[in-house]
Amino acid sequence: MKRSRTLTLVALGALLLAAPAADAAKRTVPFGFHSVNFGSEIVQAPDATQDAQWARVASSGAESARVPFSWAEAQPTPGAVDLHTTDRLVSQSAAHGVRLLPVVVTTPPWARRDAAKGGSPPRKASDYIAFLDLLVRRYGPNGTLWSERPDLPKRPVREWQIWNEPHFREYWDASRWERGYHELLRASYKRLKQLDSGSVVVFGGVTGAAWEILERYYEKRGDDRRAYDVMAIHPYTRLPSGIPKIVRRTREAMRAHGDKSVPLWLTEFGWSASKGRVEAPKAIRGIQVSDKGLAERLEQGFEELARARKDSSTRVERAYWYTWSSSYDASIANQVVSIFSFSGLVRFAGGVAEEKPALAAYARSAKRYQGCTKTDLGRCAK
Repeated sequence: MKRSRTLTLVALGALLLAAPAADAAKRTVPFGFHSVNFGSEIVQAPDATQDAQWARVASSGAESARVPFSWAEAQPTPGAVDLHTTDRLVSQSAAHGVRLLPVVVTTPPWARRDAAKGGSPPRKASDYIAFLDLLVRRYGPNGTLWSERPDLPKRPVREWQIWNEPHFREYWDASRWERGYHELLRASYKRLKQLDSGSVVVFGGVTGAAWEILERYYEKRGDDRRAYDVMAIHPYTRLPSGIPKIVRRTREAMRAHGDKSVPLWLTEFGWSASKGRVEAPKAIRGIQVSDKGLAERLEQGFEELARARKDSSTRVERAYWYTWSSSYDASIANQVVSIFSFSGLVRFAGGVAEEKPALAAYARSAKRYQGCTKTDLGRCAK
């Protein structure tokens, strides 16, 4: 077990540090340090629109994108599978040199523990595992997509995030989430390693007082540690200087429970340009800023994280901005509006994409730490 774990960490280190040779001498952060969440309405946009957006993702310096792989959408009934949406995401990102981190989430009604609850976890872990199996056989190193699409650069999906924020009822609507989620995570880890020994399994990500939430998870998990390669948190906080503090407390909990050497990713972080636009609960009102404030917070946030890498107690390997695009509109009929409708680097509404000040700030930050301006293929411009 110890030797296998070591080999996994060595392989993971190679993935984290892999970057074009042109970048290696100049950059000061690992590959993927600048990453982004890509989802919501933009995922359903026409091919030409998505292609243009993926080109902009790459040229902005985002090296990895966290994307939703909805099990409920892809497999609405046990015998039906529709991978149209995920095929497009994998194809478009591969064409532009952006690595994908799928977050595999959302139980279809037929597989739910409680059919009446949209956030219900799976009734049987084996149903979820079967869907993961299907995804790896489609997009992994020997995936059928690559043989069907010889026109694409072969960039197999090898990183998988198992669920999203399982401590929230919105996503895991069942009691004792810690044990139930751990069982799903452990089964997913085992199967993914069987299918692709070089795969990287990422914890689902927790937010709020992440260290306290993880303490409860560790307590319920016990000594059964073999279930993930990367820990993930979502540190939303009023000031950028608060992020390293959250990371430090999280790493303290990790060290106390044998996870000292486990890499830590921020699979979501950011602020919201919703100040004066929508009301927010008092608990999250502090992350509301203006458009200008969003751009400033973004650059400050990445600066804090880059500086914090000098200390192992505050070091993170990747930070996924939340989010690439959002509607910036609280008046659209039938839309669920939250402050995160105003967090995108791009405003996307009515089929039209409009770049916000935060996008220029993101590109400046990526250039500063990657040492170059990127092309729409994700390479350093000559």
